[in-house]
Amino acid sequence: SIYIASDGVPHTWADLCQTWQTKYGVVPPAKAKPSKRVSKQIDSTKTFRELDIKLKYPDVHVGVAEIEAE
Repeated sequence: SIYIASDGVPHTWADLCQTWQTKYGVVPPAKAKPSKRVSKQIDSTKTFRELDIKLKYPDVHVGVAEIEAE
């Protein structure tokens, strides 16, 4: 079986990239252009249930912040 999952909290790529740029000073390559792709939201409920997964952190931002604090 193939599973695709997310943390269940919707984020656009633009939002995530902006956060990493602001917080960590990550600069995109000069040739990078804004994406025109449409983001898709994934409901991971079934995946988590079938694989008996429980996330340690509720979303990527909380996870990164808590890992940094350790």
